[in-house]
Amino acid sequence: MNRFTASSLWKIFACVALAIAGGTYWAHREWQLSELPGQCNAAANLEAWEELEIPARRWVKLSPREAIAWFWLGQALRGQSRFDEAFEAYGHVPLRGPRGIEAATARLEIQFHVLHEPIPALRIADEILTLEPKNPDALRHQIYFHAMTMQRPQMLAGIRRIIESGGDLPEHYLYLLNAEDLWFSDGPEVTEKWQLKSPDSPLLQASHLVQLAKRARAISRTAPGPNSEAEFQKIVSEFEHSASSLADPPQVLEFRLFMATDGGQVDEVAQQLALVPDESVDDPVFWKYRGWYATQTSNLEDAERSYQEAIRLNPLGCQTRHEYAQLLRTLGRATEAAPQQALAARGTTLVVEARRLKHLRDAPPRLLQGIAQYAADCGDWQSANGIHRHQNPNTR
Repeated sequence: MNRFTASSLWKIFACVALAIAGGTYWAHREWQLSELPGQCNAAANLEAWEELEIPARRWVKLSPREAIAWFWLGQALRGQSRFDEAFEAYGHVPLRGPRGIEAATARLEIQFHVLHEPIPALRIADEILTLEPKNPDALRHQIYFHAMTMQRPQMLAGIRRIIESGGDLPEHYLYLLNAEDLWFSDGPEVTEKWQLKSPDSPLLQASHLVQLAKRARAISRTAPGPNSEAEFQKIVSEFEHSASSLADPPQVLEFRLFMATDGGQVDEVAQQLALVPDESVDDPVFWKYRGWYATQTSNLEDAERSYQEAIRLNPLGCQTRHEYAQLLRTLGRATEAAPQQALAARGTTLVVEARRLKHLRDAPPRLLQGIAQYAADCGDWQSANGIHRHQNPNTR
């Protein structure tokens, strides 16, 4: 009986001890969980990323389903330029939840700018826009990609959308100004990185080829000489060799049309225009080329309709306005031609100035003011008012 009692007492003591230990553990755990958010916030406010990683990892270990813990770990890793790890950490934060949009935006930026994978990155942008249709970060990445890959209708629509939402940047107005001839000084390098990460993408292949050719053409025009012209012709030859394996994407067709119109090759222009896909109906540049072809073949009514459609889609198109002014003079409507030619000249001057910028984001206020006035005179009040809003933020 005494032995039984002693054994029972020991069991009771063991259970009590375990209960006390368990209670102490859970109490300590709860205390830690109550302290960790403050520790993470404090370290993040100081941008002490290595220090932030310590409580963030502890939090993730204690509560692996806690989205905020993963968010702070992502912030800590991103701050230390450990982007692959940060991308994975942010992936544990549900989009529809606390810090979800911030985490998704961080993943978008890492995949787009660091991993050089814009196509899957823009799928993240689409997800963000399903929740926040006016999210400026998602819209800006879409616009940049569409501009760099010369997807003009999508770029123009995106810029109009972001101006309406108030998330526009000054460089978006330079995209509009240069919409007729989309190429960038760093275009070949950027598109090459994208192409290397997605070698099976015809869109990225075509974009890289055209960006290379457009830059060589720009150099041959701004710094003419036997070397620059020879380099341009060499790149054009390489372009045709490489582009022959692609199924005539709009980017390639556009460059071929430029070369053909520049050389006055009417039959070649007709052949290339016949290949323009239906989805390019909202691309003002193809309407400009239709206007050129119709003019050359004396179908002047169709030429006028084509130029007017191009101007409707892209009011700032100075090349189109120049060709339209020539057509109006041919039609004997010199009074109408004069303002179109004046606008074309002003737009051309602005384009030349914009091309001299090292980065479009560095556009000086004077240039933006000139674009605003030009846009207003072209009837594009949305762009004019958007620039005015940037330069006079107190009027918002």
